[in-house]
Amino acid sequence: MKIVKQIIFWTIIYFILLTLLTIEEKAYVDGLNQYGFPLRFYIYGYCQSPECMQLFGFKYLPLFADIFIISSVVFLTLKLNNKLFKSNNNTTKSN
Repeated sequence: MKIVKQIIFWTIIYFILLTLLTIEEKAYVDGLNQYGFPLRFYIYGYCQSPECMQLFGFKYLPLFADIFIISSVVFLTLKLNNKLFKSNNNTTKSN
């Protein structure tokens, strides 16, 4: 249960940080704002054509994919860290 809480905590932290660091607020330049990393889950712009309007808005699939990617990286990092830490403790105890 401890690893699940760690995964949830670090996923939320990394998701917020990556989203804030990769926000593209360029509405004043090209009329397009984009949110999400690595996939863009929210796109907003000032284009009024029907083709543009289909691209805009909130997309659930990229949001869930972003969360899955981040949680997978967090899980693998925690597992590797625990494995290396246990391996390091075993070698120091045997010496």
